[in-house]
Amino acid sequence: MHGRIAKQKSVRNALSRTSYGGRVVCEDKQLLVEEAPQAYKNSEDVLAQLVEAELATCVGVMTPVVTFKTARGAEERRSKR
Repeated sequence: MHGRIAKQKSVRNALSRTSYGGRVVCEDKQLLVEEAPQAYKNSEDVLAQLVEAELATCVGVMTPVVTFKTARGAEERRSKR
């Protein structure tokens, strides 16, 4: 994600808001980029596949209002790569 996102300041700034309108609280710019939504599969698609395979049942839908990301341990994780 760093190659695609880290270079574009406007994209990094947009990461402080979720697609649902919620806020992302994160002081570590590197961690914010690492955890960008583009790095993950679409959760609705994953859930649909699990339900179709009869491995899960959807009992509710939640919308995140605030997401808090901390850098504790992030430096250690980066050094292991």
